[in-house]
Amino acid sequence: MKSPIRLMTIKSTGLRNVGKVFLWVVLAFLLFKGVAGILDNRGQEDILKTIDEYRIAAEQREAARSGAAAFAENFIYEYYTFDGKYNTGYDERVAPYLAGSMNIAKPMGNGAETNVLSAKTTKISFVSENRMDIDVSAKIQYTLDGANTSDGAIQIR
Repeated sequence: MKSPIRLMTIKSTGLRNVGKVFLWVVLAFLLFKGVAGILDNRGQEDILKTIDEYRIAAEQREAARSGAAAFAENFIYEYYTFDGKYNTGYDERVAPYLAGSMNIAKPMGNGAETNVLSAKTTKISFVSENRMDIDVSAKIQYTLDGANTSDGAIQIR
């Protein structure tokens, strides 16, 4: 005969046991990988190498940027400064800034003397690995026959 009081029993614990085993295996795997990752220095060496390469590239980019800015500003000073009469030495002053086959005729002696008061690089953009665009803002004083007639600010690109 069956007893009127029924005891409640868990019918199946197999799935729960499989879940527990799977959870412990995953936990042990993650713990092992963590310890192995800490003890393994190869990843750290790769990261340090990448950081050094980036730092060197950034330094080279900054050196190229500052050198190009100085070059452009010096060119503006030489190109826009002339005495208005004989312009002696103009070709020699401008020649280091031009390509070998390029020749710019010196300004004719029309009596207009120009003097660069200031030149400042405003924008530098890298077009490609070997080419940059540099914007220079220059303030130039024009003098006709010894009389100061105008100050002009021009934008050279």
